Amino acid sequence: MTSIYSAGWVLPIIAPAIEDGAVAINGSKIVATGSRVEVVSRFPAARISDFGQAAILPGLVNAHSHLELTVMRGFLESVEPDFAAWLRKLTTARMAMTTEDLLVSATCGAIEAARAGVTCFGDSCSAATHAIKALQQVGMRGIVYHESFGPDPNLAEENVAKLREQIAEIRGHESDLVHPGISPHAPYTVSAPQLELISRLSIDEKLPLMMHAAESQAEKSFMLDGLGHFAEGLKARGIEWQAP
Repeated sequence: MTSIYSAGWVLPIIAPAIEDGAVAINGSKIVATGSRVEVVSRFPAARISDFGQAAILPGLVNAHSHLELTVMRGFLESVEPDFAAWLRKLTTARMAMTTEDLLVSATCGAIEAARAGVTCFGDSCSAATHAIKALQQVGMRGIVYHESFGPDPNLAEENVAKLREQIAEIRGHESDLVHPGISPHAPYTVSAPQLELISRLSIDEKLPLMMHAAESQAEKSFMLDGLGHFAEGLKARGIEWQAP
């Protein structure tokens, strides 16, 4: 059965805005957009829902999210000016979260996003299965990028072998709307050999790839000069790294 949704404005995005517009939907497909008069005349038997002086537009896309960290809102702001301190506090709190915590946090984030008009995600996480389940429960679309860490080049092959196993398990949870991707986390947490192996895995398995980059002055100092907090941290762990 066809349903019509009308409002003061319809914003198709790929075409000019339509004043006093309407959208006709049959099942899960949009079958018509246009002025209210035009759409109603095409589907005279359709049920009409009018939203008055509002706008109907495609769902918003959040291209970079961390749904599993939703519950940390307000927890990290006090150390935000110090990126290294922010990372330490986040990592410590994240390690204390249970699998149930991660699922609840991701689901809360997905629900909040849906209420704000977001319908599609590019989500980066270290527990992709939970984020996939959260998006599916709320009826969202998205790609969930499972993160891989490993600054020690000597462990690159071992880390990527583990990543392959994780992706195989995660793929058992994907659906028509939600798919897995992979994320070599960041330049300061993934060695060059591991980044190359993950890039090859992305190509071979046709997996979307995402990486955090250009996030802070500390990262810039590390990448350009091999100096700063990240360089000192790797040195303390006995990991050799040279700026490119």
